[in-house]
Amino acid sequence: GGYDGQVFVTDLERVVSDQLGSVRMSQNARYGSIDAVSSVAWNPLMSNLASVTCDSGFLHVFDPRVNRERPTIVLATGAERLNTHGWLDAHALLLGYGDGTLRLFDVRRADECVVTFRDPH
Repeated sequence: GGYDGQVFVTDLERVVSDQLGSVRMSQNARYGSIDAVSSVAWNPLMSNLASVTCDSGFLHVFDPRVNRERPTIVLATGAERLNTHGWLDAHALLLGYGDGTLRLFDVRRADECVVTFRDPH
């Protein structure tokens, strides 16, 4: 990911099998985002899930087992300046925004924020 809005989903098993099979170019997926990519994270408990956040407030969750060319979940978080994120467990994501707000989302119910944390000062 980066400022060009491009996310490359690479299946390392596919790359290795393509190289062993003398395939000249591996068929890994490229996904064109709509905005600058602000952070990328792998799920620590489910190695098939990767997530990407964009400055515009969108969260994209990829599962290459389901679809290598499109995200499995696209969530409009409702706020811009989404700067960073991290997985807390297999399903929970903590998203950090430019105004200091943190929002907790559960990807099983991604349409709603579980809780919002704000700096009281």
